[in-house]
Amino acid sequence: MQRIWVLALGLLLAACSGGTGGSGNAGNGSGSGSNNVSVRIVPQTSQALAYYRVGQGGWQAITFTGSQAGFSASGEYEVAAKCAGSLQLFKATPEQISEVTLICPSGPLSFANVTLNVQPPAQIGGVNLQDGDWVVVLPGSAGSGSGPLSGGQATFSLSSLAGQQKLLITVLRVDVSGSNPSINPIGWRLVDLDLQNGQSYLIDNTGWQPFAGSSEITTTTPPSGYNGGAFVLFFKDGMKQPGTVGGFNRYGLLGATVGGKYLGFAQFSQGTNPERKLLALKETGGSNWAPSLAQPWPSGGLSVNGTSFTVSYPGALAFSLSASGLLRNAGDGTPLELRAFFFPGGPSTTYALPSLEGQLGYTVVGDPSANRTLEASALTRGSPIKGLMFAAFQGSGEPSEAMLQGIDLAWASVRVSYSSPNYTLP
Repeated sequence: MQRIWVLALGLLLAACSGGTGGSGNAGNGSGSGSNNVSVRIVPQTSQALAYYRVGQGGWQAITFTGSQAGFSASGEYEVAAKCAGSLQLFKATPEQISEVTLICPSGPLSFANVTLNVQPPAQIGGVNLQDGDWVVVLPGSAGSGSGPLSGGQATFSLSSLAGQQKLLITVLRVDVSGSNPSINPIGWRLVDLDLQNGQSYLIDNTGWQPFAGSSEITTTTPPSGYNGGAFVLFFKDGMKQPGTVGGFNRYGLLGATVGGKYLGFAQFSQGTNPERKLLALKETGGSNWAPSLAQPWPSGGLSVNGTSFTVSYPGALAFSLSASGLLRNAGDGTPLELRAFFFPGGPSTTYALPSLEGQLGYTVVGDPSANRTLEASALTRGSPIKGLMFAAFQGSGEPSEAMLQGIDLAWASVRVSYSSPNYTLP
């Protein structure tokens, strides 16, 4: 879940899909009718080297005033930029994306690996707590982001963005004894903590509240061979990552006076190389939620020829690519991630890496047997604008309820590792 929330997701949150980072944001662009395209750098203190072209015209340098720049495009345009260890590429029309955001952190996001010792009261809202009830921040294996009560307390590790933040801690009663696992949400506490790496924090028995109510999660049946599940998260301004309020069949509601957003997230995966994933994300509004998944990425729907990538996914609204092991910085030879976002141009769409080695200072890895990793994502439901907004939200580490308002996305991804210039998805 740490990767889901903090690392950007390529297309939207290939965060969650375990991908390399994402890049880009889009706004003010859905059918605006304007030919103007704005480019901005986040955060404003960072720098980027960037070029653009319109159609098949020549590439032109983008000159930033502070962190802002812009150009006019009639028809399709491309933006290519290098910053923060990545080559970020966009191909769209002004009607599709009128604002390109380059996520260029001045350094790696600061994480804190901490230990939480949680000691809730013996009773919350008339429910007596018992050994085996789960104390949860994030879903995951026991001892990492969550842990069972034992002797009135639960101790577990947590990896989070560092710094002052609100942290939601919940108590859930989980029953996995039958064929249909279930959750009974019991209570919660929202605490203010300054998380610093290596520290331990005691959460005492004060300030706990019972859930004000609950909503249902309808069981989703994935395609044959896919494993995973669905859960619901809660996010409120002031938090750096969401807290878990339920999963399986039910999730808890904190109450109308608390505000915040409820985010249903479903993820199912199959295989290891290639690894296919189906994901869905929706702001539920606190209502019952029935996850709806995309179809698996088809065989032959991804092929690589050197630095040219062809994708084919019926009904895709937009594509993203994230690749490592393909590029290096020209100066010091350090690895450079490739991140690309583009729209389908027919039954199959080919995206070729632009020839900007000299201008942007990168080289293509020449060893044909070098190990490469590629993740492709296809957005199948929701607005590409909204998806990119969420990707930028993820990559910037600057959460906001406003960016999550009304989000309803589904996508399919495939992640492969290969060690030859050419590859076709089996």
